[in-house]
Amino acid sequence: MRHYQVIIFSVFILLAGCRKGDIKPGELPETHLSIEAINLTGENRLNSEVRLSWYGTDVDGYIQGFEISTDNQNWEFTTVQDSVFIFDLEAGSDTTDVDFYVRAIDNDNNIDPTPAYLKVPLKNSPPSASFNNDRGPRDTAFCVSTFYWTASDPDGDQTIQQVYIRFNDGNWTEISTRENLISFLVDTAVSSGPATAKLYYGRNDQPENLEIDGLKVGEDNVLYLKSVDLAGTESAVDTSDVFFLKNKKRGT
Repeated sequence: MRHYQVIIFSVFILLAGCRKGDIKPGELPETHLSIEAINLTGENRLNSEVRLSWYGTDVDGYIQGFEISTDNQNWEFTTVQDSVFIFDLEAGSDTTDVDFYVRAIDNDNNIDPTPAYLKVPLKNSPPSASFNNDRGPRDTAFCVSTFYWTASDPDGDQTIQQVYIRFNDGNWTEISTRENLISFLVDTAVSSGPATAKLYYGRNDQPENLEIDGLKVGEDNVLYLKSVDLAGTESAVDTSDVFFLKNKKRGT
Protein backbone atom coordinates (compact mmCIF):
# COMPACT_ATOMS: atom_id res chain seq x y z
CA MET A 1 0.00 0.00 0.00
CA ARG A 2 1.32 3.43 -0.91
CA HIS A 3 2.14 5.63 2.06
CA TYR A 4 0.94 9.17 2.37
CA GLN A 5 0.46 11.87 4.97
CA VAL A 6 -2.69 13.89 5.51
CA ILE A 7 -1.66 17.27 6.88
CA ILE A 8 -4.72 19.51 6.60
CA PHE A 9 -8.40 18.84 7.20
CA SER A 10 -10.78 21.62 6.43
CA VAL A 11 -14.39 20.87 5.44
CA PHE A 12 -16.70 18.65 7.46
CA ILE A 13 -19.55 16.50 6.19
CA LEU A 14 -22.65 18.17 4.84
CA LEU A 15 -25.96 16.43 5.19
CA ALA A 16 -27.29 15.26 1.84
CA GLY A 17 -30.84 16.34 1.13
CA CYS A 18 -33.47 13.75 0.39
CA ARG A 19 -35.35 13.88 -2.89
CA LYS A 20 -39.10 14.10 -2.93
CA GLY A 21 -41.15 11.13 -4.09
CA ASP A 22 -40.89 7.43 -3.42
CA ILE A 23 -37.66 6.50 -1.67
CA LYS A 24 -36.76 2.89 -1.12
CA PRO A 25 -35.07 2.16 2.21
CA GLY A 26 -31.53 0.83 1.90
CA GLU A 27 -30.53 2.89 -1.12
CA LEU A 28 -26.74 2.93 -1.48
CA PRO A 29 -24.75 6.17 -1.23
CA GLU A 30 -22.78 7.61 -4.12
CA THR A 31 -19.38 9.31 -4.04
CA HIS A 32 -17.98 12.10 -6.19
CA LEU A 33 -14.60 13.80 -6.49
CA SER A 34 -14.47 17.53 -7.15
CA ILE A 35 -12.50 16.85 -10.35
CA GLU A 36 -12.90 13.86 -12.64
CA ALA A 37 -9.40 13.75 -14.15
CA ILE A 38 -5.98 15.41 -14.00
CA ASN A 39 -4.52 15.33 -17.50
CA LEU A 40 -0.98 16.52 -16.85
CA THR A 41 2.32 15.15 -18.12
CA GLY A 42 6.03 15.95 -17.94
CA GLU A 43 6.96 19.13 -16.10
CA ASN A 44 3.27 19.99 -15.71
CA ARG A 45 2.74 17.15 -13.24
CA LEU A 46 1.76 18.08 -9.69
CA ASN A 47 4.11 18.31 -6.73
CA SER A 48 3.79 15.52 -4.16
CA GLU A 49 1.71 17.79 -1.89
CA VAL A 50 -1.82 17.70 -3.33
CA ARG A 51 -5.19 19.00 -2.11
CA LEU A 52 -8.13 16.73 -2.96
CA SER A 53 -11.83 17.12 -2.15
CA TRP A 54 -14.88 14.90 -2.46
CA TYR A 55 -18.52 14.60 -1.40
CA GLY A 56 -21.26 12.01 -1.12
CA THR A 57 -25.01 11.82 -1.68
CA ASP A 58 -27.65 9.51 -0.21
CA VAL A 59 -31.31 9.67 -1.30
CA ASP A 60 -32.74 8.00 1.81
CA GLY A 61 -30.54 9.41 4.55
CA TYR A 62 -27.26 11.22 5.01
CA ILE A 63 -23.53 10.64 4.68
CA GLN A 64 -21.78 9.88 7.98
CA GLY A 65 -18.25 9.49 6.67
CA PHE A 66 -15.87 8.37 3.95
CA GLU A 67 -13.10 5.87 3.43
CA ILE A 68 -10.02 6.69 1.36
CA SER A 69 -7.46 4.37 -0.20
CA THR A 70 -4.54 4.32 -2.62
CA ASP A 71 -4.88 0.65 -3.58
CA ASN A 72 -8.66 -0.03 -3.43
CA GLN A 73 -7.99 -2.65 -0.74
CA ASN A 74 -6.82 -0.94 2.44
CA TRP A 75 -9.16 1.82 3.60
CA GLU A 76 -8.90 4.65 6.12
CA PHE A 77 -12.02 6.26 7.61
CA THR A 78 -12.44 10.03 7.73
CA THR A 79 -15.26 12.48 8.38
CA VAL A 80 -13.91 15.30 6.22
CA GLN A 81 -14.36 16.16 2.57
CA ASP A 82 -11.15 18.04 1.86
CA SER A 83 -7.53 17.26 2.72
CA VAL A 84 -3.96 17.95 1.68
CA PHE A 85 -1.97 14.78 1.05
CA ILE A 86 1.78 14.34 0.85
CA PHE A 87 2.41 11.28 -1.29
CA ASP A 88 5.71 9.42 -1.16
CA LEU A 89 7.78 8.95 -4.29
CA GLU A 90 10.16 6.02 -4.37
CA ALA A 91 13.84 6.86 -3.93
CA GLY A 92 15.39 7.80 -7.25
CA SER A 93 12.01 8.31 -8.93
CA ASP A 94 11.23 11.65 -10.56
CA THR A 95 7.60 10.89 -11.46
CA THR A 96 4.81 8.54 -10.44
CA ASP A 97 1.06 8.08 -10.78
CA VAL A 98 -0.93 7.70 -7.57
CA ASP A 99 -4.29 5.92 -7.55
CA PHE A 100 -6.75 7.64 -5.21
CA TYR A 101 -10.09 6.11 -4.21
CA VAL A 102 -12.82 7.44 -1.93
CA ARG A 103 -16.16 5.89 -0.99
CA ALA A 104 -19.05 7.28 1.04
CA ILE A 105 -20.74 5.59 4.01
CA ASP A 106 -24.33 6.50 4.88
CA ASN A 107 -26.17 6.59 8.20
CA ASP A 108 -27.21 2.93 7.76
CA ASN A 109 -23.54 1.93 7.32
CA ASN A 110 -24.08 1.22 3.64
CA ILE A 111 -20.87 1.68 1.64
CA ASP A 112 -20.73 2.93 -1.93
CA PRO A 113 -19.80 -0.21 -3.94
CA THR A 114 -18.31 1.91 -6.76
CA PRO A 115 -15.73 4.26 -5.18
CA ALA A 116 -14.84 7.50 -6.90
CA TYR A 117 -11.39 7.24 -8.52
CA LEU A 118 -8.71 9.70 -9.59
CA LYS A 119 -5.23 9.12 -11.03
CA VAL A 120 -2.89 11.77 -9.63
CA PRO A 121 0.22 12.42 -11.80
CA LEU A 122 3.10 13.55 -9.59
CA LYS A 123 6.63 14.78 -10.04
CA ASN A 124 9.35 15.21 -7.48
CA SER A 125 10.71 18.72 -7.10
CA PRO A 126 14.29 19.11 -5.87
CA PRO A 127 14.84 20.72 -2.47
CA SER A 128 16.97 23.79 -1.86
CA ALA A 129 19.47 24.78 0.80
CA SER A 130 21.18 28.10 1.42
CA PHE A 131 23.25 30.07 3.89
CA ASN A 132 22.24 33.38 5.39
CA ASN A 133 25.62 35.00 4.89
CA ASP A 134 24.60 38.03 6.93
CA ARG A 135 24.81 35.74 9.95
CA GLY A 136 28.06 34.04 8.93
CA PRO A 137 31.74 34.91 9.42
CA ARG A 138 32.85 38.34 8.22
CA ASP A 139 36.26 38.17 6.51
CA THR A 140 38.02 36.51 9.44
CA ALA A 141 37.02 33.94 12.07
CA PHE A 142 39.01 33.41 15.27
CA CYS A 143 38.85 29.76 16.38
CA VAL A 144 35.05 29.64 16.04
CA SER A 145 33.01 30.07 12.86
CA THR A 146 29.20 30.28 13.04
CA PHE A 147 26.68 29.86 10.22
CA TYR A 148 22.91 30.04 9.77
CA TRP A 149 21.28 27.94 7.06
CA THR A 150 17.79 27.13 5.77
CA ALA A 151 16.36 24.41 3.54
CA SER A 152 13.01 24.10 1.78
CA ASP A 153 11.16 21.89 -0.68
CA PRO A 154 8.23 22.72 -3.01
CA ASP A 155 6.75 19.33 -2.06
CA GLY A 156 6.72 20.36 1.61
CA ASP A 157 9.62 21.07 3.94
CA GLN A 158 8.80 17.89 5.86
CA THR A 159 10.05 15.89 2.83
CA ILE A 160 13.64 16.99 3.52
CA GLN A 161 15.38 13.98 5.01
CA GLN A 162 19.06 14.93 5.27
CA VAL A 163 21.25 18.02 5.34
CA TYR A 164 25.01 17.84 4.72
CA ILE A 165 27.93 20.25 5.17
CA ARG A 166 31.55 20.17 3.98
CA PHE A 167 34.53 22.46 4.51
CA ASN A 168 36.70 23.03 1.44
CA ASP A 169 37.76 19.61 0.08
CA GLY A 170 36.77 17.70 3.22
CA ASN A 171 34.16 14.99 3.59
CA TRP A 172 30.42 15.57 3.55
CA THR A 173 28.98 15.27 7.07
CA GLU A 174 25.30 14.87 7.87
CA ILE A 175 23.88 17.34 10.38
CA SER A 176 20.50 17.68 12.07
CA THR A 177 17.70 18.98 9.83
CA ARG A 178 16.25 20.80 12.85
CA GLU A 179 19.33 22.83 13.84
CA ASN A 180 19.77 25.89 11.63
CA LEU A 181 22.44 27.61 13.73
CA ILE A 182 25.75 25.73 13.66
CA SER A 183 29.19 26.62 15.02
CA PHE A 184 32.59 25.02 14.54
CA LEU A 185 35.43 25.18 17.07
CA VAL A 186 38.72 24.41 15.35
CA ASP A 187 41.33 22.24 17.07
CA THR A 188 43.30 24.83 19.04
CA ALA A 189 46.46 22.72 18.89
CA VAL A 190 46.79 23.47 15.16
CA SER A 191 48.51 26.77 14.37
CA SER A 192 48.45 26.43 10.58
CA GLY A 193 47.43 24.04 7.84
CA PRO A 194 44.76 21.28 7.83
CA ALA A 195 42.63 20.97 10.95
CA THR A 196 39.48 19.40 12.33
CA ALA A 197 36.70 21.04 14.32
CA LYS A 198 33.94 20.21 16.78
CA LEU A 199 30.32 20.96 15.83
CA TYR A 200 27.94 22.84 18.15
CA TYR A 201 24.19 23.29 17.59
CA GLY A 202 22.46 26.54 18.50
CA ARG A 203 23.67 27.87 21.82
CA ASN A 204 24.67 24.50 23.24
CA ASP A 205 27.91 24.54 25.18
CA GLN A 206 28.56 20.85 24.53
CA PRO A 207 29.77 19.66 21.11
CA GLU A 208 28.15 16.93 19.05
CA ASN A 209 29.90 13.60 18.70
CA LEU A 210 31.20 14.56 15.27
CA GLU A 211 34.62 15.49 13.96
CA ILE A 212 34.49 17.87 11.01
CA ASP A 213 37.50 17.80 8.69
CA GLY A 214 38.64 19.95 5.79
CA LEU A 215 39.38 23.22 7.62
CA LYS A 216 42.59 25.14 6.96
CA VAL A 217 44.07 27.33 9.69
CA GLY A 218 45.82 30.44 8.42
CA GLU A 219 44.07 30.19 5.05
CA ASP A 220 40.81 31.06 3.29
CA ASN A 221 37.93 28.64 3.89
CA VAL A 222 34.43 28.02 2.55
CA LEU A 223 31.59 25.86 3.85
CA TYR A 224 29.32 23.94 1.46
CA LEU A 225 25.71 22.96 2.14
CA LYS A 226 23.15 20.65 0.49
CA SER A 227 19.86 18.92 1.35
CA VAL A 228 18.25 15.65 0.24
CA ASP A 229 14.53 14.87 0.00
CA LEU A 230 12.42 11.73 0.41
CA ALA A 231 13.03 10.63 -3.17
CA GLY A 232 16.80 10.94 -2.72
CA THR A 233 17.02 14.08 -4.86
CA GLU A 234 19.80 16.46 -3.84
CA SER A 235 19.59 20.23 -3.85
CA ALA A 236 22.09 22.44 -5.59
CA VAL A 237 25.12 23.02 -3.38
CA ASP A 238 25.28 26.42 -1.71
CA THR A 239 28.56 28.04 -0.69
CA SER A 240 29.24 30.34 2.23
CA ASP A 241 31.21 33.54 1.89
CA VAL A 242 34.97 33.01 1.96
CA PHE A 243 36.53 33.64 5.37
CA PHE A 244 40.07 33.55 6.74
CA LEU A 245 40.49 31.22 9.73
CA LYS A 246 42.83 32.21 12.54
CA ASN A 247 43.59 30.11 15.58
CA LYS A 248 44.78 30.92 19.06
CA LYS A 249 48.46 31.55 19.43
CA ARG A 250 50.22 29.02 21.56
CA GLY A 251 50.36 30.08 25.15
CA THR A 252 47.18 32.20 24.92
